[in-house]
Amino acid sequence: MARLEDLTRGATVRGILPNSLVTVIDVKWYGTSVIELTYKDAGGRPGNQLIYRDNEARLEVVTAGRPAPWARLPPGRIPELRAAAGLRIRVSGAAAA
Repeated sequence: MARLEDLTRGATVRGILPNSLVTVIDVKWYGTSVIELTYKDAGGRPGNQLIYRDNEARLEVVTAGRPAPWARLPPGRIPELRAAAGLRIRVSGAAAA
């Protein structure tokens, strides 16, 4: 059994498709109990599926992925980093002109 939090980019997961492994491409959270999972199957075909907490019992992480670097940031830090990056881009554009 895997928890929704275990489904991270790069993870190989059993239980999404019948008799097949998938590789996680992206995970988007909707609240705390639903994710939209974007994946590639064993043949390289992309897929997309909503996964609920009720489905955790059928999931198994075969190979763990790496969480995104910003995944461990406190909630207020992401907008702060986005604003700082925008400022750096604007400043570098002004310097180039």
